[in-house]
Amino acid sequence: LPGEQRKHKATQIGTLLQKDPKLRVLISCRQLDYREVRALELDTLTIRPLDSERIFAFLVAHLTQDLGPEIQDSGEHERLGRERAEDVFWKLAGGPEVKDVFEVWRRAGADLGLFFTADDVPFDNPDVWSQTSWAQDCLWRETVRDPRNLMRLAANPYMLAMLVAVYDPHTGHLPGNRAALFERFVTVLLA
Repeated sequence: LPGEQRKHKATQIGTLLQKDPKLRVLISCRQLDYREVRALELDTLTIRPLDSERIFAFLVAHLTQDLGPEIQDSGEHERLGRERAEDVFWKLAGGPEVKDVFEVWRRAGADLGLFFTADDVPFDNPDVWSQTSWAQDCLWRETVRDPRNLMRLAANPYMLAMLVAVYDPHTGHLPGNRAALFERFVTVLLA
């Protein structure tokens, strides 16, 4: 909602609820828009950003489902879906070089959660930091902490669905920059 309409819309919702208190109402809005609605004293459910594991799980589920009925063998179906999901996931995360760094972390016992949430290379875990090179540590810091990293965008469920919608499974292509990405978003939405 435009900022100047928030208070008016919240008042309209309050009036509707007073007319019929048994009415079941679901209001969906961004947190910024919720300030005005909060006065209505409704139960609240806040959707948290998706973590790396949930992003990956969404990609696997969606890209496996997208394969369609032409692939009948469920093992092949699952394998292809997972391959596509890994391809998209690591493109969002920063590319094959970042995946290579993660593989070092993984072999040392770290998981995706630690890889994407650690404040720094885990120096308290010598199995990780002793296995990575200085260049890999620098790449990890630059990529994972970068506010423009597409994983930050993918943490929003709607934006993740849009990223999947603009992914071309035939070429493995995601738009190369944010301007091209949002241009594709608009094209998909208009279609």
